[in-house]
Formats: sequence, C-alpha cells, structure tokens
Amino acid sequence: THLRRQRMVCPGGRIDVFLQIFHRQLLQYISRWMQDCEYIIQVEKTILRKRGIIASDYCRKPSYLLTGADSKAIDEFLRQFSLS
Repeated sequence: THLRRQRMVCPGGRIDVFLQIFHRQLLQYISRWMQDCEYIIQVEKTILRKRGIIASDYCRKPSYLLTGADSKAIDEFLRQFSLS
C-alpha cells in the first residue's frame, strides 16, 4: 500500500516503536469508522474519490450519510498519512 511505500522514519531507529506510534494514530480513525459496515464503506469510497482513484463515492442503499465532522476527519486522515 501507499503507506508501506512511504519512507519510514523511526524514533531512535526502532521499528517496533514506530509501528506502535503508527498503529495508535491509525486506530483513532478506524476504531470510529468501523462501528458500522455502511459507515466504513462510505469512508473508504470517499477516501478513494478524494485521492482520485475512483470518480464517485456513491454507495447504493443501505448507505451512510457522512457528517461535516466525518469529512473533516477524513481530510485530517489524508493529511496525517500523506495520502492527499
């Protein structure tokens, strides 16, 4: 994945410390988004659209309507992990 291809900068050269920090940062997003199947699908499709990988983030019903806070969290996620 893109995250794996990024240059890893490890505190003190310790990959285990880096992975713990990375996991904590990622977990704050996915633990929220994985609360509902339709929610994570909509988030994933929105991320793919914002990255230019797909043209539309349309989800057929049952779908999940993202809030303004969700959109901000997605933008923050994209910035934090250099995916935008």
